[in-house]
Amino acid sequence: WRKYRPILEGRKILDVGADRGALKNHIDQRTTHWGIGLGGDPDQEVDLESGHLPFGEGSFDTVLCLDVLEHLESLHAIFDECCRVTRSHLVISLPNAHASFYRMLCHGDYQPGHPLKFYGLPLEPPKDRHRWFFSCEEAENFLVRRASGNSMRVVQVDAHGVGGEGRGPRSLLRRLAKRALLRRDLNPVNLYATTLWAVLEKEQGRLAVPASPPTST
Repeated sequence: WRKYRPILEGRKILDVGADRGALKNHIDQRTTHWGIGLGGDPDQEVDLESGHLPFGEGSFDTVLCLDVLEHLESLHAIFDECCRVTRSHLVISLPNAHASFYRMLCHGDYQPGHPLKFYGLPLEPPKDRHRWFFSCEEAENFLVRRASGNSMRVVQVDAHGVGGEGRGPRSLLRRLAKRALLRRDLNPVNLYATTLWAVLEKEQGRLAVPASPPTST
């Protein structure tokens, strides 16, 4: 709410995959929030795997789709639908799977016998899993290319979680060691960013968004 307030406040918002509708705890009285999805406590149950959103074109001022698309086989279709039903802005967040895997291997997140959450092979069918394994670069390329085919453009991208190495001599040594050991053509963002956040805008819109980093709210 704080980061994207200029495109949320006083607007009609569609929250795709809203779960328990946490955003409702932050919006003001002039803002309308409508959450859809399965599970949690949405205002309207919608099976997103259908690849269709039951709303007319441009029905909402701003559409949110936060950490949702990676769970869907119908990722491409729902992205297109989000573009269709917004008249102004679309806010997307996507996890960086490459960083999750890297942390598991290098930072002790891996525990023998416990599959990597979302991407591992559990012994029983999981209730919640990711269906796509992609990096920040892939996610950004997808958003830019797909947006252009939906009369939208990407106006802001934030790789959240980059720069978590800290400060001081030890941090400097870690950065130098990684630079020496890793392939030079490997973008560090793909190893350290936890989430890619992006704002898409309909071609006729021109509302600026602050450049502060995303927050948990």
